[in-house]
Amino acid sequence: MKKAIRYVIYVILFAVIIFLFIYIGTYDFKNKNLKDNDIVASKFSYINSDNKYYMADIGDINKILDGSGAILLANPSNVWADKYASVLNEAALKTNIKKIAVCDITIDRIQNSKKYQNLLKKLDQYVIYDDLGKGHIYMPTFILVKDKKIIYIDNETSQTLKTDAVDTYWSDDAKSNKINIFVEKINEYLEVDSNE
Repeated sequence: MKKAIRYVIYVILFAVIIFLFIYIGTYDFKNKNLKDNDIVASKFSYINSDNKYYMADIGDINKILDGSGAILLANPSNVWADKYASVLNEAALKTNIKKIAVCDITIDRIQNSKKYQNLLKKLDQYVIYDDLGKGHIYMPTFILVKDKKIIYIDNETSQTLKTDAVDTYWSDDAKSNKINIFVEKINEYLEVDSNE
């Protein structure tokens, strides 16, 4: 009888230990209490927590393209995308835009996932095709969508030959000009949104 009770206790303890290993192994201690803008700030070195971004996945981006919203496709580990995101954020802070979805599509692009293929279809007229006819979406790319229509897209920085250093490319004048363009386009987007 004592052996049976001891065996049951061991099984219960073993199950509890396994549960704790799984729970602790999957628990996100670092980001538990972080807001979206703090999470973005932790990934992009040029951005502080005063930003209008939230992290999205490629599925979220496809949903936005089927509706309305602001999207930034950017790889935080790329210094060009990082700096671009900071310039866009400076512009966003000068407007009444509530949020901009930021998504790194690098892994989906490498794996050529179904969600990436869907994104290629939705952005077809903006996709760059290589000599083999394979479509690519380069980052950084900023997109404003209203009622399934792309009203603004900017991927100019992703198309620039990177012969200059990022800070040389983003001179004070270039940065100021881009911020003004972004503010104008975001305000046009918001105006379209408020007129309906």
